Amino acid sequence: MNDVPDFAILQNSRTKYSSIWVKEKGEWTDATPEEYDILGLLAKTIRTTPDPSEVVKMLAEEARRIDDEKRKSD
Repeated sequence: MNDVPDFAILQNSRTKYSSIWVKEKGEWTDATPEEYDILGLLAKTIRTTPDPSEVVKMLAEEARRIDDEKRKSD
């Protein structure tokens, strides 16, 4: 059985292409070339932290908070 990751970052250093996978969305989302470096830093942080799932959990919580604030202001 194939497990689907909750979160993934795909990057191509030659073209500066990045894409992000979020399980809840169920599809890849392309990032802009300007986002390449920050996504690279995020990927490195997730790879090297003692608890990568905690980093992803914190990111998800912050994204939900931003979405909630955006919905309230619309």
